[in-house]
Parts: sequence; C-alpha cells; structure tokens
Amino acid sequence: MNKRRMLLLASVILMSVAASGCGYNTLQTKQQNVKASWSNIESQLQRRSDLIPNLFEAAKAAGYQEQQVFGDIANARAGLSYALPFSAGVTLYVAASDLIPEVNHKEEKNPMVSIVVFVGVALFYLLHRLIEG
Repeated sequence: MNKRRMLLLASVILMSVAASGCGYNTLQTKQQNVKASWSNIESQLQRRSDLIPNLFEAAKAAGYQEQQVFGDIANARAGLSYALPFSAGVTLYVAASDLIPEVNHKEEKNPMVSIVVFVGVALFYLLHRLIEG
C-alpha cells in the first residue's frame, strides 16, 4: 500500500509538472497576443494623431472656400444694383416705344427721345442712390 501511495503521489506530481508547462506556454501566448493588440492600438492612435493636421488643413481650406463664395455673392449683389436699373430702363423704353409713337422713331432717324428716356432712368437711379445713401 505504501508503494501504491508513492506511485499515486509520483503520478500526481508528474501530471502537475506536465500541466504547468502547458499553462506557462498558454500564458506566454496570451501575453504575446496582448502585446500585439496593444501595439495595434498604439499604431491606430499614432495614425489618428497624424491625421489631425490634415483635418485642420481641410477645415481651413473649407473656410477659405466659404469666404470666397460669400465674397462672390456680395460682388454679384453689387452688380445686381447696376443691372436692375438698366433692365428697368430697357423695359420702360420698350413700353414707351409701344405706347408713344414719338419714341418709335422709324420715320425719322432721331434717337433723341430714346436718349432722354435712358437719361431719365439714370436720373431716377442717381436720386435713389443719393436718398438711400
């Protein structure tokens, strides 16, 4: 019986030594996996921090483009202040040429009436600019 206990004790010790070797290898494998995962996290963080200046430059470019668009809109509005009275003058001239026969100078080649119409429109525009300031 004593021999049997010794054999049982020896087999338990042998199994625990064998199992501990497998556990150590498993721990080493898991440690390597953790290190690889941490390395992936660090590389992702580095890549993101490298992208921050690009993001800043993109936002800066978008701001510049927006400023340029708003400047173009302001210039278009300024041009509209000149185009609107001109189109109004042309409309008045066409309406006057249909209503007043003197404006329609087909018989005589006298452009004086049409010039007076355009000068009148220009005068109204200048008065409007002076009043509005």
